[in-house]
Amino acid sequence: MGQTENDMVLGTSAYKRGVRATMFAWADKGIHYFVGEGADARIVVATYIDAPTADVISLRAYKLRKSAGTLSGHALGEEPEAAETPSFDLLRDVASVIPAAESKAWSETVVARLAELRPDAYAGWGPEQLTSALKPYGIRTTQMWGTTEDGKGANRRGIKRDHVLKAIAERDEPSAAA
Repeated sequence: MGQTENDMVLGTSAYKRGVRATMFAWADKGIHYFVGEGADARIVVATYIDAPTADVISLRAYKLRKSAGTLSGHALGEEPEAAETPSFDLLRDVASVIPAAESKAWSETVVARLAELRPDAYAGWGPEQLTSALKPYGIRTTQMWGTTEDGKGANRRGIKRDHVLKAIAERDEPSAAA
C-alpha cells in the first residue's frame, strides 16, 4: 500500500523513520517488520500455520506435557469449581434506581446507585459497562442535560427510564414485541 497504511500498522511516522513495509514484494510472504519489542523495528520471518497444522502442533505439545507430568486443570479433564455468581435482573434493577419522578439519569449516577443496591453484582461497574450490558436490550445511552450535585448544569451520557420500562415489557411479554 502506501505511507498512510504503513503508519496505521507500524505506528505513526514509521514511514518517515524508514520503517517501510512497502519495500516487500508480493513473493516475500512471511517476511515482515516486528515492532514493539526493543527500540527498533526488526525484519523477521514468520511461518504460516493453518488450522490443521495448529491441531497437530497442539496435540504434540499436549503429549509432551502429559509425559512430563505438567498438565493441570482443564487439560486433565478437571471441572472448574463452581463459583457462586450473583444473580440479578439488570433491567429491573436499573428501573428501581431511576425513580418514577426522574425521566432520565446519567450513566454514572445509575452505576453508583446500582452499586449501592447490589454491591455483590455491580461493584466496580462504570458507565461503559452499563452501556454494554444494556445494549442487547436495545437501550442506548444518549447525551442528556442535567444538574450536578453542586447545582451546575452539565451534558453527559445517560439513559431514559421509559426505555428501560419498554425493554422490560418486551422481554417479559414476548407477544408485545410481535
